[in-house]
Amino acid sequence: MLSSGEERHKYDPNALPRTHNEEDGAPSSKRLKLGEDDLALFRAGSIVTLRLENFVTYALTEFHMSPSLNMIIGPNGSGKSTFVCAVCLGLAGKPEYIGRSTKIEDYIKNGEDRSVIEVTLKRDPEAEDRYVASDGTTKVTRVLHRNRKASEYFLNGQSVTESAVKRLVSELNIQLDNLCQFLSQERVEEFARLKSDKLLVETARSVDVNMVADLEDLKALQGEELVEAKELELKSSRVLELKATRDKLTASVRALENFKKKKEELGMHEKLLPYVQVKDHKVRIKQYKREYEKMRKQLKDLISDKKPFRHTQQLIETETVERNENKKKLEVQLKVSKRTFPSYLEKLEHLKEKVRGKQAQLKYYEDRTGKIKDEIVVVEHNLKEEQAKREALPVPDQGAFERIQAERKEITDKGVELEQQRTDLNANLVNADYHMDILKRKLQQENESLVSTDRIGILDGKRFEELRNAVLFMRSRPEMQGKVLEPPIMSISVKDPQFASYLGTCTDFATSLALTVVDSDSYRTFGDELLNKFRVNIRELSAAPTTSPLPLSELRKLGFQGYLSDFLSGDNGVLKMLCQQHKLHTIPVSRTAMSSRLMDYLMKPDESNNLKFRRVIAGNYVYDFKRSAYGRRQIFSSEFKVRPCQFFKGSVLTEERKGEIKESMARINGQIQAKKDEVQFITQKIQELRSELQSNKQEDAELHKITSKLNDQKKTIAHCSHRIKALENKLSMLKTDLQQDVTTKINDCRESIKSSLREQVKVMSGITQFVAKLQGLQREISLATIEHLEAFNTERSMNEVIGFFNEKEEQLRGAYEEAKNKYASMKETDEYRGWMDKIRHYTDAEKTQLADLAEKYQQSNNFDLSFISNTIDRLRSEIGMLNQDESVLEIMRQTEAELGELDCVVPRKEAALLEIRRTIQEKRSQLEPKLDAIVEKISQNFCALFKNVGSAGAVRLDKPEQFSDWKIEIMVKFRDNATLKRLDSHTQSGGERAVSTVLYMIALQDVTSAPFRVVDEINQGMDSRNERIVHKSMVESACSQNNSQYILVTPKLLTQLHYHEKVRIHCVMAGAWIPDPIVDHDKIRFGQTSNYVF
Repeated sequence: MLSSGEERHKYDPNALPRTHNEEDGAPSSKRLKLGEDDLALFRAGSIVTLRLENFVTYALTEFHMSPSLNMIIGPNGSGKSTFVCAVCLGLAGKPEYIGRSTKIEDYIKNGEDRSVIEVTLKRDPEAEDRYVASDGTTKVTRVLHRNRKASEYFLNGQSVTESAVKRLVSELNIQLDNLCQFLSQERVEEFARLKSDKLLVETARSVDVNMVADLEDLKALQGEELVEAKELELKSSRVLELKATRDKLTASVRALENFKKKKEELGMHEKLLPYVQVKDHKVRIKQYKREYEKMRKQLKDLISDKKPFRHTQQLIETETVERNENKKKLEVQLKVSKRTFPSYLEKLEHLKEKVRGKQAQLKYYEDRTGKIKDEIVVVEHNLKEEQAKREALPVPDQGAFERIQAERKEITDKGVELEQQRTDLNANLVNADYHMDILKRKLQQENESLVSTDRIGILDGKRFEELRNAVLFMRSRPEMQGKVLEPPIMSISVKDPQFASYLGTCTDFATSLALTVVDSDSYRTFGDELLNKFRVNIRELSAAPTTSPLPLSELRKLGFQGYLSDFLSGDNGVLKMLCQQHKLHTIPVSRTAMSSRLMDYLMKPDESNNLKFRRVIAGNYVYDFKRSAYGRRQIFSSEFKVRPCQFFKGSVLTEERKGEIKESMARINGQIQAKKDEVQFITQKIQELRSELQSNKQEDAELHKITSKLNDQKKTIAHCSHRIKALENKLSMLKTDLQQDVTTKINDCRESIKSSLREQVKVMSGITQFVAKLQGLQREISLATIEHLEAFNTERSMNEVIGFFNEKEEQLRGAYEEAKNKYASMKETDEYRGWMDKIRHYTDAEKTQLADLAEKYQQSNNFDLSFISNTIDRLRSEIGMLNQDESVLEIMRQTEAELGELDCVVPRKEAALLEIRRTIQEKRSQLEPKLDAIVEKISQNFCALFKNVGSAGAVRLDKPEQFSDWKIEIMVKFRDNATLKRLDSHTQSGGERAVSTVLYMIALQDVTSAPFRVVDEINQGMDSRNERIVHKSMVESACSQNNSQYILVTPKLLTQLHYHEKVRIHCVMAGAWIPDPIVDHDKIRFGQTSNYVF
């Protein structure tokens, strides 16, 4: 028996407490009635109720959900997040989706052996499904066992497999692995770290799973395109290379004839080279001697010419120093005199400024009276004109103005109401079109799956993703055809469905998925490439024969139908691989159970004292026969039951599955027709509202013209009154200024001007005398400066002459030493002695031939080292390019053959590449507009939501060249002077990431096709202001029409939050005062909505 203090139960604040009379059992005038939810308000796939029994902290409880927004609140540790775990596991989701323990038994309440999760889902009442109840719901039940790994599943009480539940979840578009639909507390940070390309996939899945398939197809096609383009480039390059090789080989054949002739000619010139080198050596010795003697004479003449210029330079330097000292003394005297001059100028400027000020003041007082009188006349005239204008203006009727305003308000209110009706109808129209498009695509997919014959569909899903990619890669490589074979689960099928289980039991799963290479050469050619690119298994065929132990006729006499290999069909190479790996050709098969007589026969050895068969299949059991390794080596057997197998059955689709698809297509056609009727009805209503709105706008425009005219009259009267007031004030001020007497001030100004002019004359006389003194000093300085410059220029010119002599002497001395060293080193060298030694070793016949050749070059003036060396280099180069290999003919034949083969392959490759690119363009033109529209809609919603928190945000779809690089970027900024930055786990704070994440989830609300969305503790880390704003946005979005169910789990809520009648709050509490539904079964519905009735 569990104490209530240890249990967790859900309590709903809408459930009113019982009255005192009810507790005492006394009659009352009112009674408590449980509310019933209108199931028509629930979208198909949304959660109606959730019942938990012995799950984590719950002993027994029920959640009754709202079709709109559900908020599950409660203290930490009370069991809020357990709701999220229950939804995930109850709908056959993986524990990894909630980021908690991966062991199922950890979710069973301590002390209990089993746990039950019941999730009641809303279904489409028109759905033709045997699991849809009369009220249009389906109850999904999962029973967890502590001592049993597998769970039990039930749909409306009928036992089903886990795959059936997953298929139902998939059909209802419930995506528990999608962070945009199902975001548990432990994976909130994972959403912020979600890569942009993964975010695009998750967002597209939450809107339309077909778009994800289209995007994956584009990625795969682009991969094929790159492979095909690379192969085409390699083969085209190979064609060019082979053509160049062919041309080169043609020239090599002709060059082969000239090889020997060039070789002999090269030998003669190499022997002639020492003669030319000796001749060149002697010529260079004579040239170096002449150069040495010339340099020595030039150096001696230069030193003699330099001596008189050096003496003159010393005299000029002394004179330059004396003249510079005299100039500096005069400059010091001038500088001292100039220091007193500014005081004269300052005094003179002060007197001038004083005179100018008094003159301006005198002029002002003399002209003042006349100017004031003229201005008074102008102001009085303007005042009379403005007063006459105001009297002539009509005064508008205020009562008429107010009546018109009231009429306009009524018209505006009516227009807003009509516009809202039209907006709602447009939204309904878009929604109907959207659902009709979804139904059409679904119909097309069902039809395609019905007629498909390619068994590669067996490899669909994450489990076989690597193998599927490897098979597609093989199909794109023609050279692998017939060399690398597809896996047995695709290429092998049984002739009778019962034998599929026999084959699956006798072969390991790895071999069933393995690729087969036909020989060692194929393995060396393709094995490394496949293993490096994909994580797959490879099996190599051997040349060993596959011979059965007994002929088929003798085997049948024993009661067997044949060997297991006899009941298989498909690729012979793959069948042979299975026989070599698992000896299928040695396993007898009988559909009947093993008889005791047959068992006794098999337990006895044959004539050679060997086992008759090592493995036998009889009925539903496999028997293995073995011999003991000790003692008398007795024969013993073991048996195990045949395992069911879903592969090797030949048909891509079962008849049951085909029937389901046809039923689904008929159902979809009916739904499409209903949507068409709905679209036609809505369009007619929109046209009627548009006509009524146009009439309303015309009435408002007429009243607006009358109102504008009355407002213009009011503005004109107000402006005129303001100008009259300003002119009256100005006239009063001018009359006051006219009455003041300024005669005394005029006389004072005139006396002050006379006194200042007398002072100026005295100051000017002193300045004249001072300037005369400065001019005398400046003349003396100018003469001294000229004399110093003349001496300085003469000195610099002489220094340049001496520098020229020094530089020339250094150059000549270096050239002299260089020429001297060259001449000394060239007289007798090791190279010279080597050349002479080679010449002495020539035969007389060789010397005669070389003399004739030298005479020939001597006559043409070409007997020098440069010409002979160039001739030798030319001959060597020509010989190096000539082909002396007689195998060139065989190489030419092979080249021509390979060119012929490539001339056929390259056009096929080009056509295949064009077809792939056409398919890519076609699929992209279908997918890209949809993605652009969805992201634009999400971005508009996201931007509008971000403005509420005083920040800015946007959602961008980045579409680089590679489809694998396409991504969605969430851009946010939280300060006005900041720039938009991508949302990640490093740039923004925890609170900013939380705000951004929840706003993105809200922005998805009206575009997602998911029936419900779950978010766990997303508001943690927000300040109270942002939490209020985000809460309001969430309520408005989730409670609007035609939106999916929204479930928020949070440990607390602020007070005075925005509320909506569609919001339902679920408070999770624990304590001794909570009713125990195990004791009182009626209290299981304690958290259901309720009200008092009389």
